[in-house]
Amino acid sequence: MFAPTLRTSIEGSTHFEAKSALKTAGEVAINRIGNNLVECRRIFDRDPKDSLYMLRIDYMDQPHSIINSTTPIKSSSGTMVEGVDDYDPLIVGNMLFFASVEAPFQSGTYQLDIYHFNYYYLGKGNLGSIGLLFNRNLWEWHSVSYVDFNQVREQLRNADDDVDIANINARLRARGVDFAWNISEPDVNAAFYRLNDTYEPTEEEEDDGLVKGLEPDPTHIIARKSGKQMIEILTGVSLGSYRYGVSPNTGGSFTHRHAVPKFATPIGNDFPSGLEVMVVGPSSRRQVLVRLVMVAQGSFPQDIANEQVLLTTTLDTARTPPPSGPS
Repeated sequence: MFAPTLRTSIEGSTHFEAKSALKTAGEVAINRIGNNLVECRRIFDRDPKDSLYMLRIDYMDQPHSIINSTTPIKSSSGTMVEGVDDYDPLIVGNMLFFASVEAPFQSGTYQLDIYHFNYYYLGKGNLGSIGLLFNRNLWEWHSVSYVDFNQVREQLRNADDDVDIANINARLRARGVDFAWNISEPDVNAAFYRLNDTYEPTEEEEDDGLVKGLEPDPTHIIARKSGKQMIEILTGVSLGSYRYGVSPNTGGSFTHRHAVPKFATPIGNDFPSGLEVMVVGPSSRRQVLVRLVMVAQGSFPQDIANEQVLLTTTLDTARTPPPSGPS
């Protein structure tokens, strides 16, 4: 008599717990992405040269992206509204890789921009299956910091002597910066430089504008500073059990209230899954849409799904601003 009542009570409590937890975790994740996009300066897309940048990512102990994952295609004249002439589902991706600016480096009379790379993608999660498919989670990855190449080159060019060059680089290293990046360089092989006090450029390199103290790093690996699963929920508070993850594509026997995909053309069960990314508009006002759909399955009759949507406007100019004095 009491067992069915207790079971029903636990199922109801667990359902409420999972629904609330998914909503909170999704909001936190989508807001973190939005906060980093506020300071965005360059978005990488499906262009072959941009894709070569992503091959330089050092994942360390993080999983790689799931099969068929891809960045979006930036569309200057595209739209996010289905049903109109300019709408194209093929521009939609399920990962987001961009560089953002952080607090500038200031020393004496000059100020240098500092960047880092941000990468959001779907990788394998560590919980049980969702929809009879492997668990997938939203992962974040952030790189070490890079000084703006053109700005630091100008400071090194104007240095009084070798001691001054060494001091400029030493102050940057004290900030945790060991490399320079040319934000406007499309070729990854020519984009990175190591701060090296004693490096003397060749005559050819000098003709190309290189100065002492910056060593070209054509095989540079973009090192990770931090990274983790973004959807992490403490389960079992209400005695019942459940597992959660980013939703696979819906269809067949696996359905819930938020269809996946909504914008993209699906490929099997994996692309795009419950992460869809669109980037449209001019570079000075890029509109970025991120849709995240998560699912919980467990000791309750129906799957619980939660949808979070981020729509923000940001910069994608990939240009170096001129050096300036402290603000």
